[in-house]
Amino acid sequence: MERNEALQLATMWTGNTWARLEKMYPGKLGACPSVEINARLKTTAGYCYWELRKIQYSLELFTQHPEHFRLDTIPHELAHQANWDLYRPEGNGCHDANWKAIIVRLGLEPNRCHTLVNSLHVARRAKVKA
Repeated sequence: MERNEALQLATMWTGNTWARLEKMYPGKLGACPSVEINARLKTTAGYCYWELRKIQYSLELFTQHPEHFRLDTIPHELAHQANWDLYRPEGNGCHDANWKAIIVRLGLEPNRCHTLVNSLHVARRAKVKA
């Protein structure tokens, strides 16, 4: 999968999930965050910059695990944005009780970390050590 295709899919799936959140919290959320595909993220699946309303997804992990992104990573990151919109958590309230409640409402387990393997990154690191 090329970067542009990944960006199109990620943008569509982000919009679809944001629409679900807007139905759950009518009139309480801001605009859907913008989406970027970041080739520098190797083991981090996604990152939400809630004050900037921007989410970055890992290019390599997205292309290797698109279904996981659709079903888990994208809702996970959007729950961070919704948490910011609804509660403005103090400090680093990333995975606080409000975030967990949003995740559960989306029908997911409130897992802080993923278990995805970036096989390209693993292969590159193995070559360097050899």
